[in-house]
Amino acid sequence: MEQSALGVLIDSSMEDFKEEADKMNVGTINGLVLLMSSAYSELNARREAIMASDTISLDDKTEAVKGLFCEMVKIEEKVTYLKNRAKDLLPQVFDTKKH
Repeated sequence: MEQSALGVLIDSSMEDFKEEADKMNVGTINGLVLLMSSAYSELNARREAIMASDTISLDDKTEAVKGLFCEMVKIEEKVTYLKNRAKDLLPQVFDTKKH
């Protein structure tokens, strides 16, 4: 199965991700923060559904939740970087002396 562009970004190393993010403008960064936050919420909903299931064994729940948490941590780390990057760029956006 082919991975989505968002999946590629989420799975990329932090170094590669930062390199790509540093090329983005504030609008693109904010859009990506929203997309990644949505993906995080979806993973969290899956985690909750797995934990609430009566048909999934405890061992299977544990393995599934570990995988979900791994993906969620990747997203958290990248969203945090993006938010900080956007904050760094905002003064440049509003600096009227450059225009």
